[in-house]
Amino acid sequence: MTNSPSTPSANDKPNPTDELTELKIAALSDVAGHLAHDFNNLLAAISGSATLIEMSGAAPEASRHVNNIKIATQRAAKVMSQLLALSARADCPFETLAVSALLNEATVAAKATLGHSHFVSFLTADNLPPISVDQSQMVQVLGALIENARDAMLGGGTILLTAHCPPPAEGTDRRFVAITVQDSGSGMTPEVRARIFEPFFTTKAKSKGTGLGLSIALRSINRHGGSIEVASEAGKGTQVTCFLPAAADLPK
Repeated sequence: MTNSPSTPSANDKPNPTDELTELKIAALSDVAGHLAHDFNNLLAAISGSATLIEMSGAAPEASRHVNNIKIATQRAAKVMSQLLALSARADCPFETLAVSALLNEATVAAKATLGHSHFVSFLTADNLPPISVDQSQMVQVLGALIENARDAMLGGGTILLTAHCPPPAEGTDRRFVAITVQDSGSGMTPEVRARIFEPFFTTKAKSKGTGLGLSIALRSINRHGGSIEVASEAGKGTQVTCFLPAAADLPK
């Protein structure tokens, strides 16, 4: 379907996107960081009031509207959570982690939401070096990639996560671990592929996605000193590879 990802060289740009997209992501990060507290308080008040109305024994018609309010606040809270992921603090602690442990956690979390027609599994190469990561953030990144893969395979199928350590790029001895999320779904045209990291760009229905998943993935992987490579062809699936530095090769 696609070629194997290559190791990023020391001279490669860390982002598979343009300067304008980077500015958009940075602007959203600033906005989210400033508004998160007040916005979450408002959502909590709305959700709490809806619950109180529901508990008061409202008429069936009112209960239906209350339920719609609760669903809407849950969706809004999810969007806020995604925006906060863009503004994740740089001083959040990293921990040294085995790649297999990270992939196991991500696949276990994904299985709870995939449904009966989609499956996820992972396979790692032997003797992979550990990586230094913000574990919860990386699980979120892989979860977003798995979700995209699921949505690309409308008829169901298997999503495969693999990890290996490609040879260092010429001129450097730095090692990266390449974690790939691969599907056999609808794939992307070159026009769509060129825009996938833009905040709020999505090909999904409005009720199905916010267009923030890949922007968050990009921000998170860059924060870890890595990069992302995407290979896709319309009708032939997609493979997204996250390159993360081996823990032992990070600057001291």
